[in-house]
Amino acid sequence: MIIEVPNASHYEESGFGYLNLAWTEAISHLLHVNDAKETWWDASADDEDDDAPSEQEQRFWQRVQKHLGQSLSLSVQGTEFLLKGRIARISPYLLIANKVAEWPKQNSDGNIRFADFKTVDAQDLCRLYGAVSENPLDDEFTDLFTQLRRKRNVLVHSVDNSLKLVAKEILVNCLVVSEHLIGQQKWFGVRREYQVSDVEDYEDSCVNCVLGREFGILMEVLEPAQLHRFLGLNKRRRYYRCPSCQGECADWGLRTLSAFFPTKEPGQRELYCFVCEETFDVERSKCLDEECQGDVLYEDDCLTCGETQDKFRW
Repeated sequence: MIIEVPNASHYEESGFGYLNLAWTEAISHLLHVNDAKETWWDASADDEDDDAPSEQEQRFWQRVQKHLGQSLSLSVQGTEFLLKGRIARISPYLLIANKVAEWPKQNSDGNIRFADFKTVDAQDLCRLYGAVSENPLDDEFTDLFTQLRRKRNVLVHSVDNSLKLVAKEILVNCLVVSEHLIGQQKWFGVRREYQVSDVEDYEDSCVNCVLGREFGILMEVLEPAQLHRFLGLNKRRRYYRCPSCQGECADWGLRTLSAFFPTKEPGQRELYCFVCEETFDVERSKCLDEECQGDVLYEDDCLTCGETQDKFRW
């Protein structure tokens, strides 16, 4: 008898974990670059073209290529497990690749552990899933998975100095995988669950601060179409400071504008924060700072400039 047979949730849990590790590695370097630009990198050393990376930034990305390689490899591993989870929902036995004549020997109790079997190669997972599912994967996903596996194989088995990994591309790849194998616009919720499970003595503020910083980076590096597709966000919408996140994350120096009005109707008062998922009833009054054009206040603080209104009443 085949024993210790994994179910879909076992594979999916591993897939979530590996994909989150890949994301954490890639986005940590973008956060480092962002912090470095604001604090210790010499701004005078930047090229005249503001859109071009400085020599300091170019050297940094060259140094972390192996780290980005680890991130890419983890993303491929996570994708494989999520695919296996999809197949295991139908039947985990479909993943066994051995011919019956090549099955492992039974133990003294007449059993064979599932883990002792050879499972289907990664290159065959999409084809297998397409053969047994009513909803096969589309070309965008299968082409991406093939490209990622090839890059991973080069990193693991060879040396290719022309292969340059980009952190933003790894993030976008994770978002594409998440859309196809987890669900549309589900990734930020997956990140929250992962952070909660990863934080000892869980505190909302710590998780919100981590997600708040990630949100700021995504708003900066993703294209408007990518933000709308993967997160359901409009990059051109006006964003405000979140009353909760700004207070909880004061020690982090968090300045992310993550709150917005869900519709464009004038005079709205319910402000929603994408990061902490809270809604706030705000006051629509002009900020007393003459240099600020904001008109959204919460407990006497302007959510545009951050200034307390009492400062301007004297």
